[in-house]
Amino acid sequence: MRLSTTDKLAVYLNHYTIEPRSYKPLAGYISENYKVTDSSDRNWLLKVYQDSSEIPNAISENMVLNYLHQHGVVNISKPITNKHGQYLTAVDDDTYCRLLSYIEGSIMTQQHMTTELLQDFGAKAAKMDLVMGNAYQDQVAARRDKWNLLYLTLSKRDIDCIREANERKIVAYFLDQYEAIAGDKVHLLRHSMIHNDLNDQNVIIGDNVINGFIDFGDMAYAPLIFEVAIALTYIMMLSSNPIVDACTFITAYHNELPLQKQEVKLLYYLIAGRLCTSVISSAKAKDEGADTEYIMISEKPAWKMMRYWMSISPKKITNAFLRATCFQTDDPVTLTARRENRRQTLIPSAIKMSYKNPIHMHSAAFQYMHDVYGNTYLDAYNNVSHIGHCHPAVTAAISQQSRILNTNSRYHYDSLGEYAEQLLSYFPSSLSRVFFLNSGSAASDLSIRLAQNFTGKKKMACIESGYHGNTQMGINVSPYKYNGRGGSGIAPQILELPLAKLYHGEMSSADDYLADAKQRIAHSIDHGQALAGFIAEAISGCGGQVPLAPGYLRGMHQYLSKLQIPLIIDEVQTGFGRIGSHFWAYEMHEVIPEMVVLGKPMGNGHPLAAVVCTQDIAEAFDNGMEFFSSFGGNPVSCEVGKAVLNVIEEEGLRQNAMEIGGYMKEQLSSLAKFHLSIGDVRGHGLFLGVELITESGKPDTKLAQHIKHYLKDRYILTSTDGKYDNVLKIKPPLCFTAANADQYCEVLKDGLADAAHYNL
Repeated sequence: MRLSTTDKLAVYLNHYTIEPRSYKPLAGYISENYKVTDSSDRNWLLKVYQDSSEIPNAISENMVLNYLHQHGVVNISKPITNKHGQYLTAVDDDTYCRLLSYIEGSIMTQQHMTTELLQDFGAKAAKMDLVMGNAYQDQVAARRDKWNLLYLTLSKRDIDCIREANERKIVAYFLDQYEAIAGDKVHLLRHSMIHNDLNDQNVIIGDNVINGFIDFGDMAYAPLIFEVAIALTYIMMLSSNPIVDACTFITAYHNELPLQKQEVKLLYYLIAGRLCTSVISSAKAKDEGADTEYIMISEKPAWKMMRYWMSISPKKITNAFLRATCFQTDDPVTLTARRENRRQTLIPSAIKMSYKNPIHMHSAAFQYMHDVYGNTYLDAYNNVSHIGHCHPAVTAAISQQSRILNTNSRYHYDSLGEYAEQLLSYFPSSLSRVFFLNSGSAASDLSIRLAQNFTGKKKMACIESGYHGNTQMGINVSPYKYNGRGGSGIAPQILELPLAKLYHGEMSSADDYLADAKQRIAHSIDHGQALAGFIAEAISGCGGQVPLAPGYLRGMHQYLSKLQIPLIIDEVQTGFGRIGSHFWAYEMHEVIPEMVVLGKPMGNGHPLAAVVCTQDIAEAFDNGMEFFSSFGGNPVSCEVGKAVLNVIEEEGLRQNAMEIGGYMKEQLSSLAKFHLSIGDVRGHGLFLGVELITESGKPDTKLAQHIKHYLKDRYILTSTDGKYDNVLKIKPPLCFTAANADQYCEVLKDGLADAAHYNL
């Protein structure tokens, strides 16, 4: 016959001298917990264990609690002996229980987060830790538990329980940062016995003071600073002003138990580590069907906190915590001056900076970049970091493969063929060969060589404002460079065609541009200068984010094919799903080129590029002269390339580019209705352009520069381009969100209003 809960509790409590009158179940995940009220209206806490493996931990906990009481720390539960003078009662072979004094009050909530309460919290936590530091327990020190941040890797192995790829990447990022920056350092910090779980559920409050701390079941022998990090994690999860409230706690704690500077400097990463443990634990619990309210109670605020943590500078947090503990922070002004002087002395002045007042960057995470002053910038500019800055999939690929093998393509290794096969699966069957290199410039250069070798001709056709790299051959086919400042003009073997731009273009239709191009090419042929190839972007980036007029590229390809002139499409800026609707921008034009140039986003910042071409072009190049790139297609680069492709699929980044890009384009178009200075909003996916004009409809370079710097001063990175440098270029990492788009558009709106105020 199965006993009811009431009957079972009566059996348990019969071992003690109290006279129970009522009970109330309490939340818990290791033990069954009950609030027991006796005949004198006094409350007690009964903890019941059904797993004998927990008994050593319960014994250790009782010993620590008794030690704390003996040394005057009274704001904790006190173990109560049974009728036989024992602190742990064996009810039967499988069931054990223990009785504790009950701390009256309520758990900490956002409504209770006053300055006075946080000061009391910090002071009492420190006083407890001062005594607890001498309560060493072998059983606790020997425990390897996921809630002890020393063993964060125990949580890492369950990261796949987080099903949503866009959430999993954030956790992977912080785990990566923890291992790289804090992992080795924490073992050198001072260790102590700590509570290890001062979350809001375990902090009992009364009238604006801390009544006590409960649940020592996760206590650990670990770096003392872990105690502070864990308390701060939950304080900030509750807080509407996280950094201020965190600093209030730290100052109070530090006044009672002084922290060390090296401890404080790691807090940012320790807090992130605790958040990772929390959300992984919740995900695993759900995976195992244990979707209880108690286990999941911190999940939503933890995810909110993680996203906030990702968007804020580690430098800002660390400096705030250092100031709260009266430690000196680094002087970024001095550091910046030193580095600027070094750059001016050692780096050629031809290598330019993005802004009049350059930014001194310190770190980055996905679509955010952080400077040395602790400012966070929303990155709407750096399309190189295609899947996001410091993506853990890329850092893992680099780290792991570089520890195994990194060589060149004169040897067999699996990653070369695997990556080539994976990459070529995104192309039609006619594009079946790939040359790997290390930059888009080198790839452009090689594509021209391939075309010239295949046709036996030298002259190349390109498009006005096009840019195809920094090699001499690349500059020769880049009107953006040779017609620009410092350029030497068009070379003899180059045919420049007008940019097929419909907004304020030279011509009014694709047919007109096409007819003009055919006439120019025919004229060149008639004068004994047949073309080796035609290189173009489907959307001209340096031309001002200009999509080629619909029908132009298809008509050009048909014409070129009849003349056996290869079409080279430069996808360095637009490829890998950036335009959203297609993986490659040339697909919009319903053409299949003979060659495609790849770079920038291919390695997410790692130097990786390629030329994809037909079998005929590749075989013709094997004419006796070996082509060799020392680093092209090396194992590390191949693993990076694979990781980038995998992330694009797993995180749905092409779909995100289409949805967020479409949303942002709508927002910008709506803005244009109220600001006549926006002449055109164009582009596809997250490759957009906003062309700014004067009242008379002319390009407004001055306004574009004002807006660029206005955005920068409000912590948004963008750039300008186009023939008159009057087009705002928007090409962020593909993890951009609707909130990011709203932020950009709102600040742009303010910038336009600001410019109108000053009659710019």
